[in-house]
Amino acid sequence: MEDATQNLLLRNVLNELWRHRFRLVFLAAASLIVLFLLGLIILLLSPKEKLYSQDIRLFLGKNKAGMLVYPNDKAFNRFDIISAPVLKEVYQRNKLEKLIGYEDFATSFQVVNYSPDLAFINAEFAQKLSRRNLNTVDLKALEEEYNDRLASLDQASFRISMERSGNLPSSLAARIVTEIPQVWADIFRRQEAKGFPQNVLTSDLKEKLESEFQGSPLIAIDRAFYYNIQMERLCRELETLQQDRRISLPSGEFLEDVSERLTYIRNYQLNVLLQMLMDDHSLLGPMDRVFVASRIRSFEQTLLEKRGMLANVQESIAQLRTPVNGSGSPVRESGKSDAASALQLNVDAGFFSQLSELIRNDVVGANLIEQVETFSRLGNDVAATEAQLAHYTKLFSGIQGENGTRKVDAQLFGKLFRSMLTEMIQAGLKLDEFKELITRDALSNREFYVPVGPVLVQTEYGVSKKSLFIGLFAVWLLIVFCPMAAVAGKVVWQASMSANSGAAKKTAQ
Repeated sequence: MEDATQNLLLRNVLNELWRHRFRLVFLAAASLIVLFLLGLIILLLSPKEKLYSQDIRLFLGKNKAGMLVYPNDKAFNRFDIISAPVLKEVYQRNKLEKLIGYEDFATSFQVVNYSPDLAFINAEFAQKLSRRNLNTVDLKALEEEYNDRLASLDQASFRISMERSGNLPSSLAARIVTEIPQVWADIFRRQEAKGFPQNVLTSDLKEKLESEFQGSPLIAIDRAFYYNIQMERLCRELETLQQDRRISLPSGEFLEDVSERLTYIRNYQLNVLLQMLMDDHSLLGPMDRVFVASRIRSFEQTLLEKRGMLANVQESIAQLRTPVNGSGSPVRESGKSDAASALQLNVDAGFFSQLSELIRNDVVGANLIEQVETFSRLGNDVAATEAQLAHYTKLFSGIQGENGTRKVDAQLFGKLFRSMLTEMIQAGLKLDEFKELITRDALSNREFYVPVGPVLVQTEYGVSKKSLFIGLFAVWLLIVFCPMAAVAGKVVWQASMSANSGAAKKTAQ
C-alpha cells in the first residue's frame, strides 16, 4: 500500500513537471544565455595581461660537472640573461621612462629552462601516477624515472617571458623580449674584451720620453725597451687570438709586419743607442747610475723572495711524495706488486681504514699536482728575474768601467733616439688598429645563442576562465533546480494535505 502511494506521488510530480516543461525549459535557456553574457562581460571587463615569450638555445660549453660555462670558464646562471645590467641597458636603449617605471619593468621578466619534451614527460608522469594500487616502491621508481628523463632534456634551451604592463605597445614589448638575449651577449663580449691584451703606449708617451731623454737618456732608453718588449708580447697574444685568420689593415699590412718592425726597433735602434751610452759616458745623466743601482737592488730583493718561495714549495713537494698509512706514519717504498696489493680492499675490520687511506692519497695527489705547477711557475719567475738582474749588473759594470771615453756625436745620438721613438709610436698605433680588428672579429664570430621560433604572445585574463565557468555553471544549475524543486514540493504538499483531510474524515465517521 505504501509503495503504491509513493509511486503515485512520483507520477504526480513528473506529470506536474511535464505540464510546466515549457516554462522550465524557457527559464533554463534564458538563464543560460544571461549567465553566458554575464561571464563574457566579466572576461571583457577583467584586467588582461599579455605574456610575451622568446625561446633561445645557448652555445656555451660545459665543465666537468656538465654545467654550462662561459668562454672564460665562468659558471653560467640563467638569471644572468635578465640581470640588472641587461635590463637597465634595454630600458635606456628603448627610452621607456615615460611608459613604465624601471621597478615594474624589471619585475615583469622571468627565464626558465624550457624544452618542448617537458610537457610530454609531465603528461606521461601524471598518467602513470593516476594508476591504482601504487605502493611506495612504485612511487620511488616513478620519481627516479622522472628525474632521469628531466636530466636527459636539453639543458641549453631557455624561455624568456615578459608580462606586458604599463603603456607598452604590443610591438615594442615583442621587440624588447628579442633584445634581452642580444644585450646579454653584447655585455659579456664587452666585459671579455677588457681582459684582452692592452697596449702600454699612451698619447703623451713621446713628449714624456723626449723630456726624460734630455736629463737621463739611459732611463728613457730603458723605458723604451720596456714598452717595446710589452708591444712584442701583445703581438704574440694577438697572433694567438687571430688563430688561422689572415687579418690585414686597409693599407695591406699584416700583424707579422708590425712584429718585424718591433724586432727591428729593439735590435737595430735601441741596442745601438744603449751601446753608444756605453762608449761615451759623458752622455749619461746624473740619475742614470742611481737608476741602474736601484734596479739591481730591486731585482736582488725580488730574486731572494722568489727563491725562498721556491724552496718552500720544493719542501712541500718532498713531504707530499712521502706516502703515509692510516696511522699517519710514513710507509716504506715498495715495488709494483706491493702497490697493486695496496689497491685491494678487504671487507673486514680494516675496510674503512683502507678506504680512508685511498681517499687521503687522492687528496695528496691533487695537492702534489698543484704544488708541482706552482714550482714550475716560480722556477720560470726566478729564471726571468735572474736574467733581468744579470742584464742590469752588466749594464752597471759597463757604465762604471774605464771603457767609455770614445766620443759619440751628441746630435746624432739625439736624432737616432727621436727616430726610434717615432718608429715605436707608429708601430704602437698600428698595433692598436690590429687589436681593434682582431678582438672585434673574435668576439663577433663567437655565438652565444640563437633564437628558436618567433615571439609567442599569450593573453591571460585577471579571472581564470576555468574558475569562472565552474562558478557560472553552478549558479545555472541552482537556477534550474530551484523551480523544479518548487513544483515538486507543491505536489508533495498537496498530496500530504489530501491525505490528512482523508484521515480526518475517517476519524469523524
